[in-house]
Amino acid sequence: MKFFAGATVFATLLVNQANAWGSIGHQLTGYIADHLANKHTIQVSTALLNGWNMSRTTTWADDVKYNKSLPYGWSGPLHYIDIEDNPPHECGLNLTRDCPDGNCIVGAIANYTNRLDCSGKQHLPVNDRSDALKFLIHFIGDITQPLHACNRQIGGNTAFAIFDGANTTQYGKVQLHAIWDTYIIEKRLKNDFNDSFTAYGDFLVHQILKGAYAHHVPLWNSCLRKKSNHSKHDNHRALRCAIMWAKDSDKLDCSVVWPAYDVDPKADLGLDYYKNAIPVVDMQLAKAGARMAALLDKELKKCHKYHSYI
Repeated sequence: MKFFAGATVFATLLVNQANAWGSIGHQLTGYIADHLANKHTIQVSTALLNGWNMSRTTTWADDVKYNKSLPYGWSGPLHYIDIEDNPPHECGLNLTRDCPDGNCIVGAIANYTNRLDCSGKQHLPVNDRSDALKFLIHFIGDITQPLHACNRQIGGNTAFAIFDGANTTQYGKVQLHAIWDTYIIEKRLKNDFNDSFTAYGDFLVHQILKGAYAHHVPLWNSCLRKKSNHSKHDNHRALRCAIMWAKDSDKLDCSVVWPAYDVDPKADLGLDYYKNAIPVVDMQLAKAGARMAALLDKELKKCHKYHSYI
């Protein structure tokens, strides 16, 4: 996907579960991380990303997944976890049940954190480490979209809805998943930020640093501070965080995403549903950016001589 390329965004969102947030949402999470990460993290990540910042890179994992000329078609299942619960009546992650082989977003976050390989012990080629970072920053965004931690109706892809009077687009029926990916964010951007991506991003950064989210951030990142019997192994810390983040999103499937939809699936979700979803979407985007910065600050600090590392 390309940033603000509406037709491409909607076409892919309407046919596949594995695009969380759409390009605008993903770019916002990277924008937040670019503003929160420390100087060393920015230096190392920019070197690994060939001069790109995190905001610009966040949609790479979606781009390559759909490009048949590139060898990344296998990555689709890594963008989500099919939690086999029953929202809105029952929500709960069981990793043995929901991701038995690790081939899901939870396992992917652990794996690609490990493959950053700042220690150099794995002797991974720089291109592999670059790919690891690009996948990781995308998946940290994906896992905060509640319907990427949900198996009901294929993550909301077969739950059809009306949004601002429309129940179809030129690409097909409006899906609940697409509403959470893109429609809510685009309407919020237009109505409250005059279509200014930077204004929306700066608002979220301010909320994290000095606003309503400031006291929440330590809790969002608590998994990075907890000690483990496996603390020497980065993938255990990352796995613990990914599990926590998936559970956090799954709870929203029970408390926000599905209850109002189930009351009247034919209601226009661009009205009261949208108003109730705005604070949740804002906070989830903020969580993704804050977590991205915190995890990379933790992992990339071991890359002391980033030029020689790259």
